[in-house]
Amino acid sequence: MSKRLCRPFDLAAWPCCGAWMPGRLDRVARTRTDHDPPRTTEAGFFIGRVFRRYVLFAREEPTIIAVQKLQFLRKERKVPARTDVPKYTAPPMIDLPDRQWPSKTITKSPIWCSVDLRDGNQALPNPMTPAQKLEYFRILCKIGLKHIEIAFPSGSQDDFDFARKLIEDNLIPDDVFVMGLTQCRAHLIDRTFEALQGLKRGILHAYCATSDLHMEQVFGLSRAKTLEMAVKSIRQVRELADAMRGSDIRLEFSPEECTDTDLNFAVDICHAVFEAWGKATVEKPLILNLPRRSNAARRTTTPT
Repeated sequence: MSKRLCRPFDLAAWPCCGAWMPGRLDRVARTRTDHDPPRTTEAGFFIGRVFRRYVLFAREEPTIIAVQKLQFLRKERKVPARTDVPKYTAPPMIDLPDRQWPSKTITKSPIWCSVDLRDGNQALPNPMTPAQKLEYFRILCKIGLKHIEIAFPSGSQDDFDFARKLIEDNLIPDDVFVMGLTQCRAHLIDRTFEALQGLKRGILHAYCATSDLHMEQVFGLSRAKTLEMAVKSIRQVRELADAMRGSDIRLEFSPEECTDTDLNFAVDICHAVFEAWGKATVEKPLILNLPRRSNAARRTTTPT
């Protein structure tokens, strides 16, 4: 195997690294010094944002955390550190007197949710093992995250078993909500609730695609039929959640491909899901997640 951690990635796209280490990851692997520890046959590294996972596998490469390696290279190149940049820079307010939210300022941090542990249908070619997931889960709890998406239980046996292990071994802190992801399909919802039995507090994250292309070409459904499917699924979720006596089970819903979805239909399906759930309160809100595709551009007009 060539001396590279993985396929070349442009570090300029990585906010934690691009500012001071332009170039590509294979440069890191090719650069060796006398300070390198002994080689290893395989090593896993974490790099990037706390809330995104970048697992880099290397064979016969030094066992050193990639971030530390990059910091060493930065020191060797004598790149001056910026000291005049504030930690946070608030964006300017938008003055729109006829609207309520643009002029409001966030005064406290939002609730962060980690989705790193959910492999499901978005896993890397070599997904994490249950042991690696458990170690990662403990790290996320130590960081202080209170919402952690732990699994796609119906997506793989490993995800199902991992959810069961956390619950049965009482490994979930009392103030942490863990989350299970599922599509709006009856048998997958049933399987997800099997994995979550005995959970003290959790969030069921249900999603269904709402773009016209996906509905027509994949589901073979109209907008009305897709909305009906979503409502039926949420009613099933509520019934199963109510059956878990003594558990605080909440709902998150995602209209998948939201940026490719007709805006009016996106609003309609979210309203329908809210009504079908029927038990959202200020203390126990329903979470609406609006997935955005960065490579999609919405039309502002609908062709006739």
